[in-house]
Order: sequence, then structure tokens, then C-alpha cells
Amino acid sequence: MYKALFPSENWAKTRTAFIQRDPLATLSGGEYSRNHACREMHSVFELLSPAAVENFFGVPRKQRRYLCPVCFYQASSNDERDYKLAVLRPKSATAISLFCPICNGEHKVIRQDCTQH
Repeated sequence: MYKALFPSENWAKTRTAFIQRDPLATLSGGEYSRNHACREMHSVFELLSPAAVENFFGVPRKQRRYLCPVCFYQASSNDERDYKLAVLRPKSATAISLFCPICNGEHKVIRQDCTQH
């Protein structure tokens, strides 16, 4: 219904803004709202069909997902799960951009070999 009424808007971003107005979000300094939004979107991703996830969020459900640096930074460390909701754009081995449907942001990534073994 949201997509039909507001076709050019991001539902996850709107939902996150709504959650931020919750009294618990105010008391927690905002950490609650980011955790809650990521947890909720993770559940939605799992419940919807792959076609619906791509239609509503603009990301392929079956594509490998990563942590969004902005959402991870704004979330509370008290949440035991890290919600991987961001995807590389375009999907390729040389992609240097990560898109997060929660914050609706594109984030640059650096591809380099891991030095921690």
C-alpha cells in the first residue's frame, strides 16, 4: 500500500523516522530506533518473496548482504545481532559502493586483502 501511495519514497527510511518518534527512542538517545528498524527490516526481508523485497526496497533478497557502516555506528552495542541489510552496487567483484535500504544511503567501500589472520 505504501508503494502505491508514495512510489518515489523509501518505506524503510519512513518507518525508521516513525520509530524515532517512539518515547523509548527518546530515552535511549536514538540507539533503540536504529536497532528496532534494522531488526524489523530483517524480519520483513525474510517474510517477503525475493521479488517483493526487490520491488519495495530496491535490493535483491538473495544477494549477499553486508553491515551498513552508518546503521552499525548508530545502533546500540547492546543488541546481540548485526543486521546485514546493505548490498554492493552494482553487484560485481569490483563494486566500491554499498547501498543500505534502511538509511537509504550509498557508502563507499575499500576493497583490500584482510591483514588479520
